[in-house]
Amino acid sequence: MTTKSKGRSLLERAGEEASLLNEFWLIAVSDAFQRHLMARVVGRPASEVLDLYFSEHPHMKQFYDRHVDVGTCAAAIAELRSDRETSLPSLPPASPRNPGFDWTDPFRAPPSEIAARTAPGPAPAQDPISRPRGPRPAKFLFVLTAMQKHDRNDLVRMTEETMRATFGASRDVCRKARAAVQSGVALSEK
Repeated sequence: MTTKSKGRSLLERAGEEASLLNEFWLIAVSDAFQRHLMARVVGRPASEVLDLYFSEHPHMKQFYDRHVDVGTCAAAIAELRSDRETSLPSLPPASPRNPGFDWTDPFRAPPSEIAARTAPGPAPAQDPISRPRGPRPAKFLFVLTAMQKHDRNDLVRMTEETMRATFGASRDVCRKARAAVQSGVALSEK
């Protein structure tokens, strides 16, 4: 027996037969989907799916066998694909747009337009002091008022640990409050 048959090797024929089986597997799965029988297909090996399909459609099994025997699997694939394209149902006409989804129009633009619209511009000039940041300085104000009642000389001699224990605040807050009292900043200004 020769390895060449009509100018093609056995390996090429086996590849074409596998391609034809893959085409039939696609048809079998599509058929199961259209008939709402996907449970028969999901999780099963391709050989079982094909056996089931060919048992339900013996004329397709004959079609497969005939093309495999003659060696025209590529022609059979082309025929199956053209039949499938002509038998596809036409799509229904497009439904009118729902006006409730008009807010999505800006997102339908090309990405370059969206990027141009959302690109950051120059930052607005704002005075960093005029805009409060962080939590309100409640503890600072409490410590500041308490320190204003103390003698300034005593505050200068106090260590940060003593201030922390006396005023019940962190050393950082106490240090800032002492600096404010020493500079003579009134409570209303802070």
